[in-house]
Parts: sequence; structure tokens; C-alpha cells
Amino acid sequence: MVTTGRWAFAVDVPAPHHRRTTVRRGGFVSHDAAEAALRRFLEGEAGGFNADPNQSVTDYLTAWLAAKALVLKP
Repeated sequence: MVTTGRWAFAVDVPAPHHRRTTVRRGGFVSHDAAEAALRRFLEGEAGGFNADPNQSVTDYLTAWLAAKALVLKP
């Protein structure tokens, strides 16, 4: 996707408490840069990173700590 001489990507991802959400990122100087950013984004999704743009830092960290509680040392 090209906007004003810059490249962007858009991807639909599952979101908690929602059916799906579209994440858009732009401002990349080349097609390759946009593809690399999309690849990093999708790797984060596959690794369990929650991409909900409406989630607060507090909510994210609370969920992260709950998920890691069993593997972290006290």
C-alpha cells in the first residue's frame, strides 16, 4: 500500500473481546522496509504478543505477569 510516497501495511489480527481488528502502520521509505516491519509484527503475533491497540500498558503488564508467573523465580 503506497501513501504519499511512503509505504504502509495493514493486517487483520484477532483481538481479545473483539472479533478482529485491523492494525495499520505506515511511513516506511521503501516496500522492503514495510515488508520487514510486517514480518517483525507477525513474528511478535506468533510469539504471543498482544497487538490490541486499545490495551493499556497496565493491562498488558498484568496479563504478561499472570502468564509468566509459573516460570519466573520469586
